[in-house]
Amino acid sequence: MGIMLCALIGLEDQEVDVYYCDPMPNNILIKKAQYRSSRKKKHLSQTQEKAENRIIKDGSKIIVSEGQYMIFVSKGMVTEICTMPGEYKFGASSSYSSYSSSFLNDGEKVILKEIEEREKYSSYGRKNEVQADVFYLNGNEILNNKFGCEQPISFCEHLSDIDSVVDVHLIWSGEFSFKIANPARFYSGCGLNLFDSTSTDLLKSQLKHQLNEAMEIALVKLSKSGINHNEILLHKAELYKFILAEIEYIWLNKMGIKLWNISPLTIHISQEDEEYIRSLKNNVKRDFHNATVYVSEKGNEQNMAHIWKCSCGTQNTGKYCSECGKSTILNEDNQWICECQTVNYGKYCIECGKKKPPIMWKCSCGALNDGKFCIECGKKRFFLSDGHD
Repeated sequence: MGIMLCALIGLEDQEVDVYYCDPMPNNILIKKAQYRSSRKKKHLSQTQEKAENRIIKDGSKIIVSEGQYMIFVSKGMVTEICTMPGEYKFGASSSYSSYSSSFLNDGEKVILKEIEEREKYSSYGRKNEVQADVFYLNGNEILNNKFGCEQPISFCEHLSDIDSVVDVHLIWSGEFSFKIANPARFYSGCGLNLFDSTSTDLLKSQLKHQLNEAMEIALVKLSKSGINHNEILLHKAELYKFILAEIEYIWLNKMGIKLWNISPLTIHISQEDEEYIRSLKNNVKRDFHNATVYVSEKGNEQNMAHIWKCSCGTQNTGKYCSECGKSTILNEDNQWICECQTVNYGKYCIECGKKKPPIMWKCSCGALNDGKFCIECGKKRFFLSDGHD
């Protein structure tokens, strides 16, 4: 048995059974074929009429419109597959027919080989008519399927500008589309209770759950690559690659469905996390600024401590005056530095006139003194031979 492309010239004058399907909307995936016949109508009950419609006679006309797939199902097995639009004639053929698009070729060949091997040992036999159900599947892109995380997931955010890593709560939402890529797998793998029409609502919950799981794994992989949440959409190709790696086996090989697109897609973190990151960055920048100011001030203090003013009026930081060459260590015993930072050798500052502060010395009894005798014990100040205490 098989279906063949044909010219169908003159079929209008013959008694012909016609199987067809009106265009299916976006929310319908599969439905039974519509049936009309030019044969003389018999007086049959509703049950008998349904049984009569399941008998596909030799020469029956089968119409497959653009955006549709057609399958024959006999004894629970898919025995005919057609994915190319056109008008076909059913006839007693020695082999199975498969008018499939190029994107289905590998999977279709496997399915048809399995069917043919099983049928070799079937007692069904080859006849000029077969008892089978004709189903039409929606071959268009199934759009507007919403998905998104039910609970935020933990995502590792790399804050390179402050050299820090924090965990944030990532939230995403969007829409995805899919297509039936293998009609036979779809029929046998989705576990649908087939009737006149099957809504995509039967699949949406399952597909959404599986896509969310794949999305979560893909985001973790992107995080390990050092990508932040606001950069994810710049790496869509990588994201889709990780998602397909997780769901392709279940969707395509088990259910005959292929993920077609994810758009639009929104990814963001919670408001609390945004405020926390902003606060963290501000704190780090403020601390860095304060540390810089502190180091700068300390450096200035150290520099000021080494500035001295020569008797010629020049301020210097080295051991010698940059103007007159006088050394700071000349007459070191009599040298003193005034509060105005002027180096002096006399009893009064040459710059501000302040009197030289008395030189303190420590007595053996522990008392500090500035005169020739200890104010505590009366002991006379002792000088070494070099003039120092």
